[in-house]
Amino acid sequence: MTLEQITSFVVLEREGNFYKAAEVLYIPQSTLSNRIRQLEQELGVCLFIRNKRRLQLTAAGRQFYALAVKMLQDLDEFRKTASSLNQMYRNVVHIGFPIAFYSEVVHELIPSMVAKFPDIRFSFKQMAANEIISSLKDNTIQLGLTPYKLYAGNIEYRLLNQQSIMALVPPEHPFASKTEVAMEEIRTQPIVIFHAGSLYQDSLIEFFYKTNWTFNVLAELNNLDAIKLLVKKNLGITLLPNLFARSEINRGELISIPLIDSPFSPYTTYLAYKPEHWMEDEFLQNLIQELSTFFDAGNKTL
Repeated sequence: MTLEQITSFVVLEREGNFYKAAEVLYIPQSTLSNRIRQLEQELGVCLFIRNKRRLQLTAAGRQFYALAVKMLQDLDEFRKTASSLNQMYRNVVHIGFPIAFYSEVVHELIPSMVAKFPDIRFSFKQMAANEIISSLKDNTIQLGLTPYKLYAGNIEYRLLNQQSIMALVPPEHPFASKTEVAMEEIRTQPIVIFHAGSLYQDSLIEFFYKTNWTFNVLAELNNLDAIKLLVKKNLGITLLPNLFARSEINRGELISIPLIDSPFSPYTTYLAYKPEHWMEDEFLQNLIQELSTFFDAGNKTL
């Protein structure tokens, strides 16, 4: 059964005879007759009662006509949706990213993406991880960069990168010459961390609670640049993946030191998306490869 056969059947019923239907379809009457005959053979039923006045549907024909009309309507609706999605995704791709990514990651990521995909316009939107998932669900964004998985229906995740949490200190700090540092040493230092409720602050508090240690929090901030600035001024140390400070590390402004007994799970970066929008999509596969390469470039220690 082909789309041509189904379309020919519907047009023939609406026009009432082979002559008019063939004109509407811009095909010879013989071609139309062959299509209907093949369709009836495949279905194993007679669809029309043929007489000199007007073709009439058989009982089976009436039942199939209702199905055929719905099939063509559904196909037309899908074409419109597919065209809209294609226009949306091919010309403008909206990407949500975590707040912590803003200063260090996105300003490097955007030029990389523009150079790799010159025909695509990217729109990056800063938002919390839970907002990224909700925005994917309501199609406000098409892709999301997120540090963890939030299972929500038809959202799929691809792991792009994972990095260990490191101690970051300025070059003049006593820890700067160390090849690794213990958490017991960390607790003796003023610490600059993300604000309460952030993933790694919660892990830090839980760790010190279990060990009955106290620790000195110099500042709780939600601005990555501010955190790194305080550390560069040697007012405290911080605990972050290298991803968030790779520019400063490469310039020698901050030193990255592995933690001996780290209480932290590796910092992960996932690409989140709705799979039905990107099935077998070459652009998505190329994008995943480019993002993986970009994030891998920031790895110092895994």
